[in-house]
Order: sequence, then structure tokens, then C-alpha cells
Amino acid sequence: MSTRSRIAIQLDTGRYLSAYCHFDGYPKCLGVNLQEDFPAREDALKLINGGDISYIKDGDAFYYAKRSQWDTVWGASKDEPWEDVQPHTSNNMQELMDVTDDCNGAYLYVYYNGATGWTCYDSDYKEQSVESEAA
Repeated sequence: MSTRSRIAIQLDTGRYLSAYCHFDGYPKCLGVNLQEDFPAREDALKLINGGDISYIKDGDAFYYAKRSQWDTVWGASKDEPWEDVQPHTSNNMQELMDVTDDCNGAYLYVYYNGATGWTCYDSDYKEQSVESEAA
């Protein structure tokens, strides 16, 4: 079973750019990975610009657009069409929450303008702390 999520960055215009993430979206996994492996705004933008993601492991994002490069037990798959997996732009936070709901996202991660890290929200859009299990 997957814990779906959405990863977003607030742009200078106030709009949001986001990508879907299919697996391990809970804060103790994806939240920690984002904080540790994508801590800066530039890292966040680069991650999201790759489009929709299957999962993130050890700082590597497994993008649907590059599915043929995955090393899986099933062998290589075809890349997903870019128009189906490209980042989504939302005009405001409500639109971002709506697109998160549309993908059955359990969590939303946002890197806000002027922030120095990620903010996590649950499916009720209540802010959640992100701590590793070792913390």
C-alpha cells in the first residue's frame, strides 16, 4: 500500500509548483528525506521540476518520466509521457490543497518563500512535525 503525497514549492509570484509522490509520503520517511536530502530552496525546485515521483530513496528521486532507467525486478518499463507527469502549477494554497486531494494525498509538503525548510500538512491540512524515528 502507498502513502501518497504532494511536494510543492512556493514561487516568487506566490503561486505553487508541485509534484505527486506515490510511496512513503508519511513524515518519518518522505518528510525526513526532504529535510535531509533536499534542504535548500534550489534542491526543492530541482526535485519538483523533475515531475511526478514514484519514490525517493537515499537522495534519489525515481521519476515516472524516467521509468525506463529504474532497476526493478520486473525489468525496464516505458517512460511516462511528460505531459502526464509534469509539475502542476496552483494559483493559491486552496488550489494546491485541491490537487493534493485529487491525488488522494495523505500529506502535503511545502517549501515556502523565505523559509529555510519544509512544512508538512496532513490530510486535514494541520501542520505536522517531521522527525526521524531515531529522534
